[in-house]
Amino acid sequence: MAREIEELMEAVQMLEVTDEKIQKWSDGEVTWPGKRLGDKDSLLDPEIFGVLGMLSTRMGHINLPVPVVNVQYLYGKRPILPELLGMSRTEVELFAYGSLYAEFEKKDGKWKLVRKMGKREYVEFSDTDPLKKIVTGGAAIEMFLEDCPEKDKIILHSIPVIPIGLRIAGNGKKYGIEKNYEFLLSEVLRYDALVKNYAPEPVLNLERTKLQEYVDGLIDNGCYGFPGTDNTGVPIQSLREVANYLNGEKDEFSLDTSMIQIDTDGIKNEVLKIQKEGFFTRGIDKYLIDTLQPLTDVIRFRYFPKLEEAEVYLCASKAIFSCLTGFPEDMDVLEYFGRAIYMQLKYYKEKSKKL
Repeated sequence: MAREIEELMEAVQMLEVTDEKIQKWSDGEVTWPGKRLGDKDSLLDPEIFGVLGMLSTRMGHINLPVPVVNVQYLYGKRPILPELLGMSRTEVELFAYGSLYAEFEKKDGKWKLVRKMGKREYVEFSDTDPLKKIVTGGAAIEMFLEDCPEKDKIILHSIPVIPIGLRIAGNGKKYGIEKNYEFLLSEVLRYDALVKNYAPEPVLNLERTKLQEYVDGLIDNGCYGFPGTDNTGVPIQSLREVANYLNGEKDEFSLDTSMIQIDTDGIKNEVLKIQKEGFFTRGIDKYLIDTLQPLTDVIRFRYFPKLEEAEVYLCASKAIFSCLTGFPEDMDVLEYFGRAIYMQLKYYKEKSKKL
C-alpha cells in the first residue's frame, strides 16, 4: 500500500510523471466519461477503479490523440521550458497553443528547424514526404526537445486518472475534479471524430488548443489564464487541489462580514430573478459590481493588498458573473460571493508570480 500511495502522490503532483509511469500505474484505459456506475471503460468502471466506497488506490489513464505540454514546466511549479528551448515564454506559448507552426526537415538522421510561421503562412505539406514536417502545439515542442533528457516529463501522450474515491463521494456526489476529467474526455472524443471526418487543419488546430487547455485545467486550474469555474463561481478542482488535500493543506479563507454594509436582500432578489427569467436585465452588471464593491475592497485589503485596483476589479467581475446561475436561495450572500471573489484573486495572484 505504501508504494501505491507514493505513486498516487506523484500522479497528482504531475512533476515527475512520464507516459511510461502512467501506463505502469494504470489498471485500464478510460475512453469515455460514463453515465452510471459500472459503465465499462469509463470513469465509473469498477474493473479499473474498484467499487465506489471501498478504500482503493487503483488508477486508470486517458490516451491523448495528440501530444500536449505539461503546464507545470511552462507556468507551474517548474517553469523551465523557455530556458530549455532558448525561447521567450511568449514564443513557447504561441507554439504550445497553436498560434505558431514550425517547419522541420530531416538531415543526417535528425530533424532540423527550417523556419517558424504563423497561421496565415501555414501551408500543408503532403503526408507522403517523409523528410518534411510542419507542426504546432505539443508536437512542435516535442520536436524542439528531441535530444532533451527532460522531454518525457514535459511532453505527455496520456494522463493519469486518479482513484474514484478522490473524484466521487461515497453517496455518489461528484467532486470538481471529476468534471475536469469529463471535459477532457469529451474533447478527446470530439477530436477523434473530427479526424475521422477529415476536418480541415484550422478546425483541428483549434481543437488541439482546446485539448491542451483542458489538460492544463486538469493539472492546475488557473495556472494558465483564468481558472474554469463551476456554476457557483468557484474554480473547478484540479490535481493541484487534490495534492494539497492529500498533503493536509487547507483553504485559509475566512471573513468577518458583520461590518460590511450591503443590501444583501436586494442582491438575492436580483440574482433569483435572473435565474427565474433566464436572462440578464439592463444595468444588472453595474448594480452587482457596485453593490458588492465594499466586500471586494475588504477581501482585497485583507488578502491581496499588493494587487492593483484594476486587477482586483477584473477578477471580482468574473467571479460575480460566474456565480449567477448556481445561486442557492438559502446561501449567505456575502459568504457566497466573497469566497468566489477570493478564489479568483488567489488564482490570479499565483499565476502572476510565474509570469
